[in-house]
Amino acid sequence: MRHPELSLRAPEATSAARAQGFNKVAVDQFYDIVEAALSTGKFRKPSQFKNVDETCVVTVQSKRSKILALKGRRQVGAITSAERGVLSTACISSSACGQYLPPMLIFPRCRITEHLKRGAPPGTVFAGNPTGWMTVDIFIKWFDHFLAHTKPSAEDPVILFLDGHASHTKNLAFIEKARANHVTVISFPPHSSHKLQPLDVSFMGPLKTNFSQVIERYLKANPGKAVTINDVSELLGDAYLRSATPKNAIVGFDKTGLWPFNRHNFKLEDFAAAKATDVLDSFETDQEKPSCPPPVPVEPTPGQHPVPAEPSSKQSLLSPVEPISGQPPVPVEPTSGQSLVSPGELTPGRQGFTVSPEAIKPLPKVAGRKIASGRRRQKATELTSDTYRNALKASEANKEVSEIRKSKKRLAKVTSETSTKKKKRDGKAGKENVNDSLCAICGAVFSNFNDGSDWEKCHTCAEWFHCCVDNSCPTCNV
Repeated sequence: MRHPELSLRAPEATSAARAQGFNKVAVDQFYDIVEAALSTGKFRKPSQFKNVDETCVVTVQSKRSKILALKGRRQVGAITSAERGVLSTACISSSACGQYLPPMLIFPRCRITEHLKRGAPPGTVFAGNPTGWMTVDIFIKWFDHFLAHTKPSAEDPVILFLDGHASHTKNLAFIEKARANHVTVISFPPHSSHKLQPLDVSFMGPLKTNFSQVIERYLKANPGKAVTINDVSELLGDAYLRSATPKNAIVGFDKTGLWPFNRHNFKLEDFAAAKATDVLDSFETDQEKPSCPPPVPVEPTPGQHPVPAEPSSKQSLLSPVEPISGQPPVPVEPTSGQSLVSPGELTPGRQGFTVSPEAIKPLPKVAGRKIASGRRRQKATELTSDTYRNALKASEANKEVSEIRKSKKRLAKVTSETSTKKKKRDGKAGKENVNDSLCAICGAVFSNFNDGSDWEKCHTCAEWFHCCVDNSCPTCNV
């Protein structure tokens, strides 16, 4: 090869949200929180660093192995259980010393049967709900499972890293239980778990690959049979035991800089995807930065050369200042607010200055993602801190007050509608007069509501007859 340092790689899909979320400002803020927790001196052993993450488990393999085929074949197929498959959730936790917690499996079922548990890894706990996703109540159940195995104490506390899912960050019962059991909980910045979460970096990829291979072997060994939700525990158990190696857990914490702690783990090129966005300060407060005062011109004293003024906005940044006789030309520095050319990119050359391509044609900028009304932009947070706990308590109290107000409005609306209907019914009944009528057919006497109609129905013979109200009845000619 002419360039042995190059290789043909298949790129990993990176969404626009991840490109904007993984920026230097957000990552530095996350490492500031971790560094503040480590400065207390409570966390010194790798066994104290834990990470938990959820992943979807589908009965249809997400990856397919390559096969040999003849050249010219347009289509090469492989059997799958279904088009989309049934989704379940696996909750997995590991530590920086290479240990794994028995997983939790969440099935889209309201009742967990013994068929669903068959073949699962030893110590697995099970839960179910109609959707198969993680919920607030199920996460509290998992946290009880976590406390039973880790047994944190005041002498041996635990620091737990997790993503910003609502079942984690909006779970006041979980935060209170974590504070009471000496567990410090820190959440990652949004849309950055593909770089900062140890399980995403080194474990989830091998797990998905092994799980797909296990499904393929199952389909080949059982022709004509599809993978159902009752087979998930057994197939996932095989893939989990292949993937849950101590090396994968240790490498995950090392690559993310959590253990050993290294806040300079990522280089500037790792944030290259965020250069095309204007969200580098999205996690800071929206305050205007103080603008620098304009330079005050200085009158030159007799015998001195005049000091060149700074270029205006209309002046080209690439045009050099006229040099003073006997001195090399001085490159022009851009004023505040101008980022076309950085000082390091302007170097004196033989015929002028060398400028980088980015200075001539900057990267196009895109606006940041819009946040839905009523929602606040999330960021990396220590969930067990007093500040976050009090803010969450206040938010929960506001929600309760809002729900009470909505209930009162609904009750008032129902009461008003009921009262209106009752008034209409009473008014209609008041207009109707009850009279005794004599049936013109059978001669029976019955009570009838006189609503102004000329026709009445006898309650005895059930026959309709015409009753003349006045003396000008065209039917009876009276």
